[in-house]
Amino acid sequence: MDWQSIDLKTAFLADTVGPDVASDSHFIVVSDGDILGCDEHDIWQPLSEDELRWAGLTIRSRHFLGWVNDSAIFAVEVDSDSDEPEGYYFESLWTFLNAVNIDLFYLIGRAKQIVEWFRTHQFCGQCGSETTRESQDRSRKCQDCGLMFYPRLSPSIIVCVNKGKQVLLAKKCQRTSQFLFCLGWLCRTRGINRGNRPQGSHGRGRYKSKKYKVFWQSIMAFPEFTYARISCGI
Repeated sequence: MDWQSIDLKTAFLADTVGPDVASDSHFIVVSDGDILGCDEHDIWQPLSEDELRWAGLTIRSRHFLGWVNDSAIFAVEVDSDSDEPEGYYFESLWTFLNAVNIDLFYLIGRAKQIVEWFRTHQFCGQCGSETTRESQDRSRKCQDCGLMFYPRLSPSIIVCVNKGKQVLLAKKCQRTSQFLFCLGWLCRTRGINRGNRPQGSHGRGRYKSKKYKVFWQSIMAFPEFTYARISCGI
């Protein structure tokens, strides 16, 4: 499958309940927030069933994302301390922003978000009991108090600075990029080590162990100047 030529806007059909048997499947593998790639591909793409098996990694969870044409797409979590298998590599989500088709980047982000939501909701935040996966939708339920947990979106603010008909944008200077960004602040401070402060390079982000991580639930990018001129609020 040529992933770079597929129009995922129309080809990708999101779903939550996976098939019992699929004739063709592809996998986005996540380990501690990083994404697994295969050296055989010049441009990153989801792993085939054979490539996933040859990697020899222990799978912790598996999540059905939907369909691309007739291929079932899964997000797969492996151990956070997994070493890179020979012929494979791990990269952070941020590195894929200019490296793959933007719709494929969004699909990678969806996989990462679902894996992290599943990993961080093994126990109930209300009573502390273990949660279980529901079969009819993408949710987890506490068997003791009945509280339901769904993948979340974290609210954020987009700040548009206007000067007449002009707008202030930021561009990451470390590399060549086609993207321009409005200035942004984090609204949700839980788990952010450096507090609220303007992020001029990528909108909203968080820092962990001096390694830049994309806070995917709040990320917003504007690849076109005309879109960036819209003043957004909450």
